[in-house]
Amino acid sequence: MKPLEKNLKELKWVQRDSTNDELVSGDEVLGTLHWQSRLRSLVTAESAYGKWTFKRGGFLRPIITIREYGKDHDLYSANIG
Repeated sequence: MKPLEKNLKELKWVQRDSTNDELVSGDEVLGTLHWQSRLRSLVTAESAYGKWTFKRGGFLRPIITIREYGKDHDLYSANIG
């Protein structure tokens, strides 16, 4: 994957299939999102800068957490409701 640069063309998300999306600039892939399933709340994000998981949880008090891939502690968490 290519790192972000100042002189990028238009950025857009492209859905490759039902569980994979790519952030692209022209023909260059800058990042990816992978869902275990579109019905689940866990997403793996990857770029030239690293790999992370994003997870939505809770029902009455929704929360989102971000973790470095393979780690068991949150880098960030926030209530979204």
